[in-house]
Parts: sequence; C-alpha cells; structure tokens
Amino acid sequence: MSNIKTPNKHKRWTAQAKMEIVLEGLKGQETVVAELCRRVGISQSMYYEWKENFTKHGLEGLKHGGKPAKKRPWRTNFDEPNVPLGG
Repeated sequence: MSNIKTPNKHKRWTAQAKMEIVLEGLKGQETVVAELCRRVGISQSMYYEWKENFTKHGLEGLKHGGKPAKKRPWRTNFDEPNVPLGG
C-alpha cells in the first residue's frame, strides 16, 4: 500500500490505484479506513463509493465514473422536444 501515491489536485486516480486503496481498507476496521483516507488524501465518502462500485462491478466499476461503459444510461426518449438553452 505504501507505493500508492496521492495524485496531484487535478489528476485522476487510476482504477488500479482505487482497487488497491479499497482492498487495503477491507483488511482493517472502520477507524483504519478513516486513517487510510487521510493518508491518501480522499474523503471517506469517496472510499465507500469506490468500495461499492468495486464490489458490484469489480475493477471495471472503478473506471468510467463507477459504471461499466456498456451499462451507462443513455437518453432513449427522443419524443421530447429539444429546448434551446437560455429560453
């Protein structure tokens, strides 16, 4: 776990790094999760979101914003009129 580096403010976590953080948290108690989150620089809510995505979808759930790409919802009701922005 010590080889996981906190990304810069605007850099995103890789799915692999997220998985390592989630697995590290699964090894310990809830207080350990709080310490882990502090150490790597993420919120506990982000950790639990990653954990849920990982348990539901595996490594693929940590890519594409938490949902496998082929399961993302797309607009299917094309009967609704397109309304221009601003009025």
